[in-house]
Amino acid sequence: MLAGNLVSILVGGLVHAGRSILWPQIYDWEATKQITVVEKEKTHLPPEEFKEEKLNKAKFWIIKCHSCNCDIVASVHSSSSLGYFTFWAVVAITWGTIGSGVIIALPLIESWETTNGVPWPVHKRPAHGKDGRNEFQIARNHVCHTGG
Repeated sequence: MLAGNLVSILVGGLVHAGRSILWPQIYDWEATKQITVVEKEKTHLPPEEFKEEKLNKAKFWIIKCHSCNCDIVASVHSSSSLGYFTFWAVVAITWGTIGSGVIIALPLIESWETTNGVPWPVHKRPAHGKDGRNEFQIARNHVCHTGG
């Protein structure tokens, strides 16, 4: 399973890298920066916070801290016991299972009234009118007697 995952990730990356090297896209990032938004987000930050040099400093700090964090986590995990690894595997599996359940259940719960109102002729008996006929008999008689 690990080999299949690695092959799928690495082959996709190699195909993308090869194609990018052979047929590069020269993209003008300045054009992207000049796109105006319909509604500007209201922020309480001063304009100095969005200057390029300040953003580059923040980016450097984030990358440095992320690299240190990755090194620490990798060294702790590699020197830990099988029980510790099993604990985190169970946490990851539980997190994924609960997340999947929530992702599936919430849209169904939100739209329950709408989907419950859809007629289910296979599972429910048709409603009967005042004269004892169901809606399908009434519709059939209407089509037969009126011709359409």
